[in-house]
Amino acid sequence: MAEQYPSANWAEQPPASLPPQVRTNGLAIASLVLGILWLYWIGSILALVFGYIALHQIRRSNGWQEGRGIAVAGVVLGWVGVGVLAVLLVLVAAIADDAESGRPFTRSGVTPIDDGTAISTATTFSTSSLEEEVLGRGAPDPTPPPADTASDALQITLLVEGAGERAEVGDTIVVHYVGKLPNGTVFDSSWENGQPFPVELGQRAVIAGWEEGLVGAQRGERRRLVLGPDMAYGAQGTGGIPPNTPLAFEIDVIDVVETA
Repeated sequence: MAEQYPSANWAEQPPASLPPQVRTNGLAIASLVLGILWLYWIGSILALVFGYIALHQIRRSNGWQEGRGIAVAGVVLGWVGVGVLAVLLVLVAAIADDAESGRPFTRSGVTPIDDGTAISTATTFSTSSLEEEVLGRGAPDPTPPPADTASDALQITLLVEGAGERAEVGDTIVVHYVGKLPNGTVFDSSWENGQPFPVELGQRAVIAGWEEGLVGAQRGERRRLVLGPDMAYGAQGTGGIPPNTPLAFEIDVIDVVETA
């Protein structure tokens, strides 16, 4: 009787009943890691690419590969990173647009009025004769501020006297203005677009030098403001205004609308 010994090559032929070896998809792991690291949005793009490829491979592996949850997490983080990038780009574009809007002296850099709400010089002002007088002067040509102006300087010079009640905190003052840098560059002028600019004093919508320097103004007057950097844009600057730059304005007051 033949002996019942296993075949000599039995070790090379494992039983068919053994389960296949399962491993986690490497691209799924890479997708999750890149999604977490973000790497200045490049990681987010790669996380999306690796994640979708990993999901495709796992789906076609018939159970040989696992890691679908990891791949999905990587894809989600990738889209979050792309979304953050999109928001940042929109904000940068909005800031750049505001810096070129022609009114860089607002505290936030955002123009408080636009074409849809611009004040009409033909119907709005309470003293038409003063309005006509101011508009008839034309744009001034301010002397540039000294480059060594003290950082906290606020110099107010009355160039043309006005009349009527003096502006107080809470009043709205409507002005035309020209602003200059120490090198003589005109960085902003309301006269160029023909639209006077309303400022409600005390709302902190404009730089500190305007908030403080326009209190007491009267209809029809022209005043010169020389502002140190701390009263303007300080160490950060804005738009075409470099950091730590003093500014000079000549401002014509068309109207003062008192608080009701």
